[in-house]
Amino acid sequence: MRKIIESSIIIKTSQDVVWEKITKFKDYNSWNPQIKDIKGDFKVGGTIYFSVISQDKQMSVKAVLKKMDRPGLLCWQSGVRHIFHVSHEFIVTQLSEDSVRLIQKETYSGVALPFVERLNPELLKTTEDGFSKVNLKVKQDCEIMSI
Repeated sequence: MRKIIESSIIIKTSQDVVWEKITKFKDYNSWNPQIKDIKGDFKVGGTIYFSVISQDKQMSVKAVLKKMDRPGLLCWQSGVRHIFHVSHEFIVTQLSEDSVRLIQKETYSGVALPFVERLNPELLKTTEDGFSKVNLKVKQDCEIMSI
């Protein structure tokens, strides 16, 4: 069983500007409405810890950074493979000299997924809404920086 949530936005800037924004983890509290208090070992294979704000609730997450392929892919994963596993990606694709597409994508998998969906049927919708808010904030901040 697998579910994918994805949200994308076009940003008038370069890949490098967006990459700097999404990988400057110490600044997340000041701009990211969904991920707070992120800390840990910010290298591939490193463990990171953060809180996710969703539905006015806060959930603690422990994840492993899987990819930091500058300037196009940032990925971390959490959970237990085959039970309940989450893979979160920021994908930054250059569209033209002065614009990029930012995709935020989360893939849920594992045998516990149907139970999680039943316990919290709004989870996927609120997660997608949260991604849209984060993407919009990245767009606003990066476009101002590019002026």
